[in-house]
Amino acid sequence: MPMLPGNKYEDPTVTRHHKTQLLGIKDGTICEQTKFLTEPIDTSMLDSMRGGASMNLSGVPNRPKHENDAIPKIAPKWLKHDR
Repeated sequence: MPMLPGNKYEDPTVTRHHKTQLLGIKDGTICEQTKFLTEPIDTSMLDSMRGGASMNLSGVPNRPKHENDAIPKIAPKWLKHDR
């Protein structure tokens, strides 16, 4: 049958007409359900990621670690009577 307007061919054996849902909610966030998707696994890349890379790749010096000064080391005297 030619595909002319009004001539519509539907397969009578097809009973599943819905689309598979790919998004789901896990721990209150929306995530993609990838159990139906398969990707090739590159074992050399996985081994390099597990081994860890050197942190000095960019040549930029690391920042010195700062101490949290928002919490005073010695509590003020008024804190004893707070609340």
